[in-house]
Amino acid sequence: MFTIYISLAVFAGLIAHWAVLWARNKTANTLKEYFSEEFKHTIMTISGALAAAAAIIVTNPDMQITQTLLALGFTAGFTVDSSFNKASDQR
Repeated sequence: MFTIYISLAVFAGLIAHWAVLWARNKTANTLKEYFSEEFKHTIMTISGALAAAAAIIVTNPDMQITQTLLALGFTAGFTVDSSFNKASDQR
């Protein structure tokens, strides 16, 4: 369960970054378009997200789910998407 929750937090961060871009009118792409049109960037983003999730999981051997770890996972996902991914129509 620990692994699933951390992974969900990381991927929620990825989606939240798209939502921020969309809400600020920096992209008109749908979520599907955002992750499929610039596929090279999406591969790098997902690889980084999985690495971030793995780092959080490996460094917590007691496997206790805390709000801090979930926030860390969310922030890692948001940051990875912000760093690597971009919308094809991003302004």
